[in-house]
Amino acid sequence: MFCSIAGNLEDTFKLLVHTLCVEEIMDIKIVPSSLAEIAPFLGVADEIKSENPRVAYCCRLYAYEKAERLDPESAGPGVHQFKISLLQQLKQVFVLFCLLLPYS
Repeated sequence: MFCSIAGNLEDTFKLLVHTLCVEEIMDIKIVPSSLAEIAPFLGVADEIKSENPRVAYCCRLYAYEKAERLDPESAGPGVHQFKISLLQQLKQVFVLFCLLLPYS
């Protein structure tokens, strides 16, 4: 019984992550030119989000951390809003991880 519940939760989790990520990725698809180095990590995250949402999360987290190092003051055009959108996405997915961690 528990295994079937956990399996259903994992499917639900993947669906929720996919739904959240699709909406948010549309907002952050265009990476500001000053942060061009992080685009490949976001691209990989986008490609694998359905099959492996945890790895996709790690890719996005790395991209955010690199964006902080590249432009810590968010001085470039569009950088501030881009980083806020990426951070909001990371927070939403992190909450899902925390809610479903006991079941995985």
